Amino acid sequence: ASNRKEIIFDQIDCAIRCASAEIEEVGQGLTLQHVVATEVARWEHNPEATLANMKEAIPKDGTFDMESTANGHGGYFFEECMRARDKSKDYREFVYHFHEWYWHDEYYLEQPVKEETLSKDELLLIAQCEEEGKKLTLNQIAWRRRKKEDLRYEFDEKYPENDIDCFLLTGGQFFDKEIVR
Repeated sequence: ASNRKEIIFDQIDCAIRCASAEIEEVGQGLTLQHVVATEVARWEHNPEATLANMKEAIPKDGTFDMESTANGHGGYFFEECMRARDKSKDYREFVYHFHEWYWHDEYYLEQPVKEETLSKDELLLIAQCEEEGKKLTLNQIAWRRRKKEDLRYEFDEKYPENDIDCFLLTGGQFFDKEIVR
């Protein structure tokens, strides 16, 4: 038993550690085989310094995964996403992945909306999905309507439909979101 937030497997000389992003020195003096950094966009202080320490502790055959919900335009996570999605660069440190909310099967309601009640933006979203080879159901649109009502300004960040709006249209803003979009 330990209060160090770790599980040690002596038989295979391995440990699993859970550390706080608040500590910039996390990872120093260790060899880290697999790092998962979660909700990086919300890390306080200096996430770049914290992650630099961890990244330098990962050997060549190790892995580093960084994920987050967007948290506005700017900051370390935003910058790394923009660098990773820039295909014109010869070298990119990260492989960029983006997942729309409708990528997840569990986001639907049992009661679908009626097709004749679809708004312009819902019809546009359905058409965009069809262009990408995805089928958006009326049950998913029902879920989207409910979530948009529940979350209001936060929907675009929490359940993004594209990888630009999730950064530009987060939180309550001074400028009208539809104009920004």
